[in-house]
Order: sequence, then structure tokens, then C-alpha cells
Amino acid sequence: MSATDLDRRTVLRMIAAGAAGVLAGCDRPHEPIVPYVDQPEGLVPGAIARYATALSLGGYGRGVTGLVVDGRPIKLEGLDTHPASRGATDTFTELSILDLYDPQRLKAPSGSAGITSWTSLATSVARSVGDGARTRLLTGRITSPTVLARIARLKQRLPGLRHTRYEPFDDDNARAGAMLAFGRPLDFRPRLDRADVILALGADPLGPGPDQVALANDWSRRRRADGPPPKLYVVEPSMTLTGVAADRRAAAHPDEIVLAGLALARALGASAPAPAPSPPVAALATAAIGDLLAARGRALVLVGRDQPGALHAFAAWANHRLSAPAAWIAPVDPDPTPHGAGLAALVDEMHAGAVETLLMLDCNPAYHAPPALGFAAALARVPLSIAGATFPSETTVAAKWIAPLAHGLEVWGDLRGPAGTASIVQPLIRPLYDGRSTLGILDLLDPREAAESDHARVQATWRPHAAGDFDRWWTGTLVAGVVAAGGAPPGGAPTPRLVVPDGPKAG
Repeated sequence: MSATDLDRRTVLRMIAAGAAGVLAGCDRPHEPIVPYVDQPEGLVPGAIARYATALSLGGYGRGVTGLVVDGRPIKLEGLDTHPASRGATDTFTELSILDLYDPQRLKAPSGSAGITSWTSLATSVARSVGDGARTRLLTGRITSPTVLARIARLKQRLPGLRHTRYEPFDDDNARAGAMLAFGRPLDFRPRLDRADVILALGADPLGPGPDQVALANDWSRRRRADGPPPKLYVVEPSMTLTGVAADRRAAAHPDEIVLAGLALARALGASAPAPAPSPPVAALATAAIGDLLAARGRALVLVGRDQPGALHAFAAWANHRLSAPAAWIAPVDPDPTPHGAGLAALVDEMHAGAVETLLMLDCNPAYHAPPALGFAAALARVPLSIAGATFPSETTVAAKWIAPLAHGLEVWGDLRGPAGTASIVQPLIRPLYDGRSTLGILDLLDPREAAESDHARVQATWRPHAAGDFDRWWTGTLVAGVVAAGGAPPGGAPTPRLVVPDGPKAG
């Protein structure tokens, strides 16, 4: 019978026959099985237990509720008490449960000779590190107070050790804008739920990222509120989720995004160049500016991650003039070094042969680093390179040693969210493989704390913050899932200085 001879009725018969065969195979195994002899105390077979914890995205923590059945996490939901999740999840959180059980996870340390042991890896590192003068640590963004404290102690014990953090989707331009506007790094926190008019200049607040769940929740709440619906104006070079949700959108060349900002600057009384954007952008800017000025106190200007620092600085001034529903907080990521500049300096050292030991932890620079840096060629010049990762990647292939990193649902730790909220990370399951936590892999550089458990280290971090009985405070913290909220910047609410971005260069 050829494929053209199959009609719908025949195909349905074949599907039914296949389903019957699958159901016939669902039976007890041929080998004898036995039930619990001594059932663990407090375990009700099939009952769902819920635990509060946090998972990292881009280094920032977001609260989750883990649903555990018979000792196995089966589902992740948002944590109501955490401002970065508010009871909701996104694709990254939902897929984390699949990562936990993914058979492709790295299962044991390995080197040039294949699978090895942690002892062999530690011995090789100990021979190379010395006082750390030629040792470098490369990580993604770190907001964990316990991990940051551990790195600080490493630097004290290994005076030559340098730590570089790099995220491919960085906030360098936003940090540069804060420096121009305030003279110090600060993080911008918009309140979409309190805004009646929003102008997004190349910004995608509803798009993927550590803040997506919280910002989408705010936007949805504002849309459902009583009264007139909010107005969203978007100027962007390519379609985004925010652009899809916009009341009015203009596709613009990247240079025209700055032109829309200059039009707003003139409307707010600043002296700014007046080059004319394209008619669609000009029409949108005119309408948006009128609504922003009419909605002072509930008007908000957002600038995208890829936009120049001067435009971010101008937006800070514009939001101040508009009394926007937003706040500036002390940086959650304490490292002031720009991501790109930090990585470039490290790669230069690697090319020059000045790095003897490189530990790359929870990052994939062989894939994410700009091609012009030549990271792979520089890595080949490092005598001892270790990649700490959960899954195989371009970096694990290029490194000389692989140190398996445990999944976030298997370890104790802590994380700060994008708004500064701190959470305790508690394991929902014992490690499935021979992986170690971030703290455990850092012990390779200095094993003097290796005997101390991650649980004890996290408790030591937060013991000074407990009020009264620590054990009672600790239990209550684990149940709530939130330790403390983020703090305001030192010195109170800042006032930005006016910075007018340059218009596009001619030619």
C-alpha cells in the first residue's frame, strides 16, 4: 500500500492499534518488586509537598515554589511572596525542572584522560594556583551574598587572584547612564502598574529577562485596573513583545530612537538638537509627548539595554521632571566593572600568556564572547583551564578539565532578585550526579573551607540578620522564601543632572 492509498479512516485505525499496543505494555515489571518495609516518617505516598526556594536567571534570583512528590520535584510555580515572580513563572523557570532530569547533564569530573575524580582535579589545581598571581576566576553575574563573601575571602588568601564577571546580555549602558546622571551606579526600577502613559525607546520590558515576570505582572494589573486603560508608545528597530502590546508603535532606525528622545527633551525645556526623524516616528513622538506631559506623576520613559548611556542618563532626568512612578536603588550586582571591558582585559592577559590557571564557573565564554576577542585561541594558551558547568558546552569542550556543577534545585545557597530582594535557596532533592555547588567548586582554589557544608555557610551569612532565636527565624525564612527586601541608595532619593544625547552623525 502506498502513502497515496491511505485514507483518513485507515490512518485512524492504525493510530488506535498503536495506542492499544502501548496500553498493553503498561503492567508490572517481570522482576519481583517490594513495597516500603520502613516507610519514611511523615511521607504520604503520592501527596504533594511544597517548598519555597529560588532559581537564578542572568545571576538574579527569582522565587519559586517547588512541588515535590515522593522526594522528587515534579513542577515549579511562582512564589507569591517574591517580587520577581509574584506567583507566576516564565519559560526559563518551567524548563528548569526538565534540566534537573536531563540525561545530558555532566555527571562527574573529567580531564584529558577522561572521567576522573574530584581529588585528582583538586590536586592539579593545588599545584598550579600558588598565591594566585597567575590565577583568574571568570563567572557570570553573581548576586549571592554567600558566594560573594567566599570570593572575597579567596582574594584575601590568594592576593594575586582576580575575578571577572561577564554576562552576554549586560547592563553596561544603563550603568553608564546612571554614572552620567548621578555620578554613581544605581539600578532603575519602574512601576508599570502605576503608569498611565509609557514611552519605550528601544525598550522591551515585557520581553525575556530576569524582570519579565514582575513587569508583565505589573502591566497586566494596570490594564485590569478601573478607569481609562494605559497608553503604551513604542519606538523600536525590530518587533518585540512590548511592541506587540503597544497602542502605537513605530519601526525606526536605531538613530531615530535618539531623535525621539531629543524631541522629548525639547518639550521638557532642555536645549537639544532638532533633526527631523521620519514622519512615522515624528508623529508618534508628538502624540506620546503630549500624553506624557498631561499625565505627570503617572508618566514613564523607558530606554532599551542597547541604547547609548547618554540616552539612559537623559531618561533619568526626564522621569524626574515627569515625577515618574519609578525608583533608583543601590546596585544589586556590586561589581562596578563593565562586563565587556572586564572580559576584554582578561582575554588580553590570556593572549599574553599571563594566566596559568583559569576557573570558568557557570558561564560559556567560548560561545558568548565577542568573536573579535579570540577567546578560544586565548584559552588554548592557558596551561590549566577548568570549566564548571551543568551541561556540555563550547567552553567545556575547549577547557582542559570539566567540573560538573550541581543543579539549582540540588544545593543550598542564596540569591538577590532584580529589586534587591534576598532569598534562601534550599535543595528539593539530593544531587542526582557527582556535581558540586558553586561554593564547592570555588573550594578547588582554596580547600581550607571544603569541610564546611553549604548549609552551614549560608546560615553563617544570615545569622547576623536574625532577630531573636536564629533557628526559629531560619525556619520562618525558609517557609516564606524571602529574607529581606532591597535597600534604597545611600543618601536617599537622588536627583539626576541633565544629559542630552548627541544626535546621529551626518553621513
